[in-house]
Amino acid sequence: MITKTRIIPDGKANLKRLPLVHHLEAPYLYYPITNQRCPEGETCVVFGQFVKVGEVIGTRKGAFFEQPIHATVSGEVVGMEMKYDSSGQKVNCLIVKNDFKYEIHESVQTRSDEDIAKLTQADFVEIAKNTGLVGLGGSGFPTYIKLNTKAKVDIILANGVECEPKLISDYELMMNHPDELIKGLIYAMQAVGAKQGIIAIKKKIYRN
Repeated sequence: MITKTRIIPDGKANLKRLPLVHHLEAPYLYYPITNQRCPEGETCVVFGQFVKVGEVIGTRKGAFFEQPIHATVSGEVVGMEMKYDSSGQKVNCLIVKNDFKYEIHESVQTRSDEDIAKLTQADFVEIAKNTGLVGLGGSGFPTYIKLNTKAKVDIILANGVECEPKLISDYELMMNHPDELIKGLIYAMQAVGAKQGIIAIKKKIYRN
């Protein structure tokens, strides 16, 4: 029986001592064609086709929205296989063989700070929709729906508390990519007109 005074180790300290393995360095990448919000999906590439980073390779389809699937490496489409996704469900996945060249697709745009400063809320919504940006939580809620609000927003909260045991993805993201995190928060503030942004963390996680 668990009592109120019992402290259960969350296992995060042990995980932080392990080497970080980047998924983009894998020889094969598996892209789920469906997820918990999009029970249907389709691919738009064929076996043997060469794809580049950022190229659309399929679309997940939900009841109210669709999510484009982008290649995160360059290489050859080599097949399909059933794999377990992050929700624990076995789903059909498109397989890309990594050529480790990471060639960028022509559709990927580079914007200067001046260009970004001119973007409107509608622009940010369209960008978030076309990139398939979703939340890191278990539900994978589309970011463009959150940005497409008509309500007055005063504060944008970036939730990095990560209270779940044995998970440190938020921690690693914030420690290794702080500049990108802050830029993303600023862009979200710009999109909805918020004047303040807060990054929420659990203090004890960052003491070690």
